[in-house]
Amino acid sequence: MGYNGTGTVWQSGGDVTLKKYLFIGRSSGSSGAYVMTGGALSLTNADNHGYVGEYGKGSLLQSNGAVRVRNWLTVSRRSGSSGVYRLAGGSLAVEANLQLGEEANSKARFEIVGTNAVIASKTFVATTHATVRFEIADGGVSKIAVQNQATLAGTLEVAVPYKLYNGTLTVIDAGSLSGRFTAVVPVPPLRDVDVTYETATGNVILSNFRYHVGTLIAVQ
Repeated sequence: MGYNGTGTVWQSGGDVTLKKYLFIGRSSGSSGAYVMTGGALSLTNADNHGYVGEYGKGSLLQSNGAVRVRNWLTVSRRSGSSGVYRLAGGSLAVEANLQLGEEANSKARFEIVGTNAVIASKTFVATTHATVRFEIADGGVSKIAVQNQATLAGTLEVAVPYKLYNGTLTVIDAGSLSGRFTAVVPVPPLRDVDVTYETATGNVILSNFRYHVGTLIAVQ
């Protein structure tokens, strides 16, 4: 999708199996989108990689269905690229490494919305070029389950769009942790939140949600 231009794929059902690379936004100046509301997308070859924004601009928007990658999945790989993976439902299983951002000046966003997604990877890397966003619903938010090590940098963005949330949430559950997010950005009406990195358990936990009091007025 968007190999040398602009392209969009909509998948609402059925099975798509790829034995070669998946490129969404392959070339510089290109733009590709994959919108998934059902079905299954599988990269089955052990030498496969999936790229959401390799040199260009890519987006993968998933509200249902299953994505399975046997090798690496990278969101925004090369310098000047940008990639967004927004996951509001369904499942993502990466059998090797899920990486957000790679080269300098890459720009990756990984957005998890609500509680209806299942996310699993063998390893997880959020580089300094990445933003990981959790949009918390009334019942919480889906966690990123990592079998081995989660390596963290970049920005953690926390949003509570509709209701106030006052619980404790494990957002990353890994075999081990390395590093931590460089910046934590609460999205109004959220004013601040505590982030705990439990190296003994491999968990990243959100707690002590604090909110702005009064009326918020958006000025454009």
